[in-house]
Amino acid sequence: MGEKPNFDDNVVLGIVFISLAGLFVTLMNACAKLASESYDILEIVFYRGLFILPLLFLYMSVTRKWSVLKTSAYKTHILRSIIGTISVCLVYLSYSLLPMADATALLMTSGLIITALSAPFLGERVGPLRWSAVIIGFIGALLVIRPEGDSFKPLAGGIALSGAFTIASVNLLLRKLGRSEPPLTTITYFIICSLAVSGLYVLFYKGVQLDIATLHILAGVGFFALLQQIFKTYATVWAEASVLSPYTYLNLLWAVILGVVVWDDWPSLSVWIGGFIIIAANGFVLWREQKLNKNL
Repeated sequence: MGEKPNFDDNVVLGIVFISLAGLFVTLMNACAKLASESYDILEIVFYRGLFILPLLFLYMSVTRKWSVLKTSAYKTHILRSIIGTISVCLVYLSYSLLPMADATALLMTSGLIITALSAPFLGERVGPLRWSAVIIGFIGALLVIRPEGDSFKPLAGGIALSGAFTIASVNLLLRKLGRSEPPLTTITYFIICSLAVSGLYVLFYKGVQLDIATLHILAGVGFFALLQQIFKTYATVWAEASVLSPYTYLNLLWAVILGVVVWDDWPSLSVWIGGFIIIAANGFVLWREQKLNKNL
């Protein structure tokens, strides 16, 4: 038997995996942005699920893990899946309407929204310092939206912030499910639900209208969605969320690079400043939560 890796080795692996997960989720969103030029958002969600679900079933068949489909938390899974499907639609729609960097920066406010929602929904006490960070973070979001000039996009910005709200809601539900449900169970029910909802739209309204020239883009949405989920899951196994959280801010860097390379979208100064404020506000909330937990 080989030598068992120590905790530090696992932490390093966790950091590498969460950084790669951020790259994969950015690639997924970039593929969704490209696909939105030819397909409706619900079509993209449908074909994404059509790509992922057979792979999940193949994995369960090979590993004989069909037991993951057994659950007593059906209501929570259904609620998480419905909100998750809405969330994916809003996120993809955000990227179809906004440059990669702008959409990513606005969606990062989900961490601040989690803090705001944790008070009424989880009964956690949120002090004035964290509330101040939440407010400052949303000032940063306003800078990204740019509420003046020709580049002002209130509808697109509102959709991105709504997407951030649904991401925060999903994360709160995942906290609850994570206490009793394996990640594979949650992922499978979510994909089944999103496939069913989007499938109704595609099969009975839009119709199956696949363009052979864009199949690789649709496959990319599903492929990178699956990869980011796998890498994110293993990262959280190997390292604590408080260690991993700062590295999720690399998503903005990945988004800037892809936006410039693929669409020649150079972020404006207000996006850089707003993005920095959002990241700093998230970082302060994380630091404050760690400090309070140590004092308990």
